[in-house]
Amino acid sequence: MAPYLTGKYGLEIGGPSGIFCSGHLIPVYSLCRGIDTCNFSAQTIWSEPTNLLKFGPRPGKQFVAEASDLSMVPDETYDFVLASHVLEHIANPLRALQEWKRVLNPEELSWLLCRINAKPSITDAPSLPSITLRLIS
Repeated sequence: MAPYLTGKYGLEIGGPSGIFCSGHLIPVYSLCRGIDTCNFSAQTIWSEPTNLLKFGPRPGKQFVAEASDLSMVPDETYDFVLASHVLEHIANPLRALQEWKRVLNPEELSWLLCRINAKPSITDAPSLPSITLRLIS
């Protein structure tokens, strides 16, 4: 995975996510050149100062937007797009995937982690079964 991330600049939808921290399963933050984030609100449990430290020395811009509308981001801006446990909460997941692909350099990587849940919660998108997806654009 390191060759796909080292020195690259990306966008994380939601987050920061523990799974992408140094010493965890997919240590994106310690490998990439930088990473921007997109959250539905400027104030989330993820935006607490202690959580922002997870990004290490390379935090980037924070976009406050619905994950399926990244109209403020130009086409093909990012080397990678990450989302961990986000897609299952989006009302229009197919639209979100289209937007994420649009902002991704077509030669690069997109990685999604979606929760597997036999009992969907009230916040799960009704149009998307809770499954694990790995998408490479």
